[in-house]
Amino acid sequence: MAEQVKLWISEQSGTVTPLSRRPSVDYERSFEEMLIQSPDMLGEGVALVGRQLMTESGPLDLLGIDEDGKLVVYELKRGEMPREAITQAIDYASWLDSLSYDELARRISEHGPSGFTRAFDDFDDWYTGEFDEDQVQMLRPTRVVVVGLGAEPATERMAHWLADKGVNIEMLMFHAFRHGDNTIFARDVEVSSEDVRRQTESTRSDPASRAAEFQAAEVYQSAYQLFATCFAETPNGVHTYRNGVNFALPPTESRRTQRYDRYLGVYVRTDRTAEVWLVLRPHGFNAAPDERDRFLANLEQAGIYVNRSSNYDEAWIAVTAAQLESIRSSVVDFAKSVIDVWRQQYEQWLAAQSPEQVTEDTGN
Repeated sequence: MAEQVKLWISEQSGTVTPLSRRPSVDYERSFEEMLIQSPDMLGEGVALVGRQLMTESGPLDLLGIDEDGKLVVYELKRGEMPREAITQAIDYASWLDSLSYDELARRISEHGPSGFTRAFDDFDDWYTGEFDEDQVQMLRPTRVVVVGLGAEPATERMAHWLADKGVNIEMLMFHAFRHGDNTIFARDVEVSSEDVRRQTESTRSDPASRAAEFQAAEVYQSAYQLFATCFAETPNGVHTYRNGVNFALPPTESRRTQRYDRYLGVYVRTDRTAEVWLVLRPHGFNAAPDERDRFLANLEQAGIYVNRSSNYDEAWIAVTAAQLESIRSSVVDFAKSVIDVWRQQYEQWLAAQSPEQVTEDTGN
């Protein structure tokens, strides 16, 4: 496969020149460090959470979380990947999947990786903040990615066979080319987990389908559109999960990981038909406390069930279609007050940043 990867450079004069390949011995010792310093080489949105994390079968090379919130084992080979690379990675992944979530979170939190700084001290706090409590169940089964500077034919055959059988596996091969005094790297995705991921997503019910199962399609769609309208004038993100959605906004502080903060959500109630939860997520719950308290008090006085979390940073409001219609204006007023607070904080944060920091932190 390696001989098929070629690169050309177009000069200002109009001539096109092929780039010569660099032998892997020139850079194989620094290969792992390059990936750690630039985890996007492994995939878009990858956050590394472990290096040489000890398992029953020995230390795994790299452990990450992909942009979908999925746990990923990265098995690295400085040269060609032998077929043992796949069995090794599957061994690590199967062990991780045998742990309870609490045990997994504890081991990741207590493990001190070398060579890079993580964005957290406590994995559970970070993960449920970056993604969602409901996303925890989607953390596993662990994805497997084998990475190297080429692959033996048997390795490719095994990886293709596993992917065809539904195993979430990926094979990445890197190739280096000379360009003056610099080195250009090309990533070749020989086996991709995208087909497996699409199969999984197609069989996983979405919130609207779940709402229909519980005769709550009307109220779910109405609540979704209500929040969507409130957030329409903001650079919002909508995070979709099996049972619901979160409406999120850009962070108002500099962070190493720039995922949006959750403010409000709509979830399907699976314990009762024809109802949904309107959810005040932590940032929405704490944004405008006076307006929040008046809002929740008015709901409770109207006989609408409000469940406040034990640590008092969330509220779950159970509503039917008729109840949602009766409180629509109150919901809109509260949502707008929350968004106004976010907008003020965001503008203050932007004003305090240098242009370079704003570009780096917002990814623009």
